Amino acid sequence: MVDSTRLVLESRQKRVGKKRQLFKRRSLIKMASFWDGESNEIPKNATVPNVYRNIRRFCYRQRCLLGDLNVYAADTCEKLEDRLNELKEIEGVFVHSVRLIQDPNLTEEEEGEELRDVADLEMKEDILHYALIHEPPAPIFVITSDKDFVATVDILKIKGYDMYLSYILNKAGTPIKSFRDSIEWSKLVFDKDEALDQLMSSTKAYSPQSSLRVTEPMGSVKVFWDPRSAPTDLDGKKIRVNIERGLKVAGYQGGVEGPIVAFVRNSVYPKTSMQTMKANGIDIQLVYPPSKAKKPNEGHIDSKISHAIHLWCLDHLNAYPIVLISNDIRLASTVGKLVKDGFKIILACETRAPPDLKKAASSLLSWRDLQRSDDSDDDSDDDSDDNS
Repeated sequence: MVDSTRLVLESRQKRVGKKRQLFKRRSLIKMASFWDGESNEIPKNATVPNVYRNIRRFCYRQRCLLGDLNVYAADTCEKLEDRLNELKEIEGVFVHSVRLIQDPNLTEEEEGEELRDVADLEMKEDILHYALIHEPPAPIFVITSDKDFVATVDILKIKGYDMYLSYILNKAGTPIKSFRDSIEWSKLVFDKDEALDQLMSSTKAYSPQSSLRVTEPMGSVKVFWDPRSAPTDLDGKKIRVNIERGLKVAGYQGGVEGPIVAFVRNSVYPKTSMQTMKANGIDIQLVYPPSKAKKPNEGHIDSKISHAIHLWCLDHLNAYPIVLISNDIRLASTVGKLVKDGFKIILACETRAPPDLKKAASSLLSWRDLQRSDDSDDDSDDDSDDNS
């Protein structure tokens, strides 16, 4: 079982170069596009149909045809409403009017909700998810001037995806401007090369290949933990031991793959407690409250968890079931998408966890039971269920 899984994982990178050569010889491939409507607005002197046509022209110059065009903006962004409504009328364009979902168990001061860029967060997750379900070198076009996306684009490029960027010159920082496969937004918006239009209309394209799936997953599980929404009173030395014991009692006999990854606010645990956890199989990922500077180690814990899970799946496909310890409603979308596409997500939660989060998971475990100091059959709350 281990050998077959390893073969699938190791062969993926070897296929990338061969596919890239194949793309050059065959008919054009569809390019998925993700557009940050808040950072790259349509200029007042440009029309929506022309901008859409010019995005298609850009894709064609990269030996691709435009596939789905996804546009993102917060549902509170009223100034873009007219433009977004026009885009909705175009076939193949999907406008995501993103609503803020708050965790009722947290205050705005705790999470910095006033700095939550809901559209950016959903767009980044969708980019990663698209990559997750398509084999590299699938082409992806990201239209943004926000440095928040630089790390995601760089990661996918390293993993073999053909990444392209469009940015506004006076809004984008150096990391975006220095990206090799990019075009300045105004040059794209006001493109007048009409000769391409007839060629595009007569050219067929095919979709990128769907990612392979491991048919014989590993026996162990990967664990991601959100101590903010699912806290514990256990001593740092016992957390991993008890979780592994609890998983075995629940039927997962293979143990935990690598360290348990915990996403922690910098001020939650004393330094000595975090050192103890690190020494006992817990990988502490410090997440500082978000600021306008948007530093890499700042942000929202739920989005950091979503990002980490997607990157883990990109590297390991569905080789390992994932145990997510959390009660945060904002992870329901991530869990639901992954389960829908064949990944097993086991949610360890409390009875208070939101119903939509529970419904999204492959199966449920009781977070209380995982923390128990022994595997006795003591009575416990009925917060364990299975909806797989």
